[in-house]
Amino acid sequence: MIKNNIQKPESIIWYWIAIKGKDFWNRWTKQFLSSEEIKKYRLDNLSSLSLKEEEEIIHNYNTWLKNNSQETEENNSNKLEKNYIKSLPSAYETIIFSNIIFEENNSLDFSGFIFASNVKFDNIDFLHKLSFRNTIFTKELSLTNCILRRIPDFNNCHFKENINISKNIWKISNNDVVTIDDISSIRTIRKYSLEHKNNILNNFYRKRELIAKLNFKDTSFSERVVILIYGILSGYGNSIFRPLFFILLTFLISFGAYYSILSNINNQDITEKASGWINKVTKTELISTESHEDNRLRSALYISFNNLMPFIFNNDNEISNIENFLKENNTIGCYVTFLLLRAFFMSVYLLLIYLYLSSISNRIRII
Repeated sequence: MIKNNIQKPESIIWYWIAIKGKDFWNRWTKQFLSSEEIKKYRLDNLSSLSLKEEEEIIHNYNTWLKNNSQETEENNSNKLEKNYIKSLPSAYETIIFSNIIFEENNSLDFSGFIFASNVKFDNIDFLHKLSFRNTIFTKELSLTNCILRRIPDFNNCHFKENINISKNIWKISNNDVVTIDDISSIRTIRKYSLEHKNNILNNFYRKRELIAKLNFKDTSFSERVVILIYGILSGYGNSIFRPLFFILLTFLISFGAYYSILSNINNQDITEKASGWINKVTKTELISTESHEDNRLRSALYISFNNLMPFIFNNDNEISNIENFLKENNTIGCYVTFLLLRAFFMSVYLLLIYLYLSSISNRIRII
């Protein structure tokens, strides 16, 4: 991306019109709008471009082409002459900016512009902040294959038709200062995506909004913690495999914790009752309960499955046997620890299952 066929912004006629600013651009656009559209976009007070202003743009553009051409062969010279213009293009022509590196010294601010045609930004490296604040897109906006180094400004932006903002690389530094306007800008895109049921766009910018909040100085500590946990456990709602991984990890941790507690139990009869669940499920006696060590392992395994799938492994008597034994024959601390662990792991499972189902739902909506 941004490597081949790079051209300077000045080689594009739209650049010469846009660099004159919002009023100049809208005066140029006004010439091609109907009286109804002029009134709709409140351009009544703007005069149309004079012939002198148009000729100045044409002269500057053609002169730049001539001075910056590296082509000397006759056939290339003829090709270059085809790029010369005699009049400004229509505002209804598709506006294309492509294969450009916008630096600070040649950047454009599109705030308040009125685009009367389709607009395409493709394969552009924006070294500055891209701004479409208060901009009106009467047709489609396409912003693809670009490098965005700061959060684009879409505040109060109006979209009349479809927008395509995808396949862009975000190289926004975590050290950049995030403002409330940046977060509001992302919400503008999310609002559009929700209204038009563009779930791919909504999922992408939901993640960007949460990341921006992490870097926003006024975000509370508790909200940062929630966002961090949400990002780690589910990739901000975009990952199906992360919740599954953490469910498995939680199961292994809970098994180890329960086994540690059950290691204090010396009553074989109690552990045999809790360990019989495998034989009940399989309707066989595939597993022997002769080993006291095996009983502790199976008991810990049963309780772990009971936490994960309580509607399947729901023999409360077996759990009660272990709880009563801990309560009667061990310290109260061990019993309380057991209860707290069960409550904790069940809460974690509920959260992870919710995140898993939510991620699946997001995926289905995309399809």
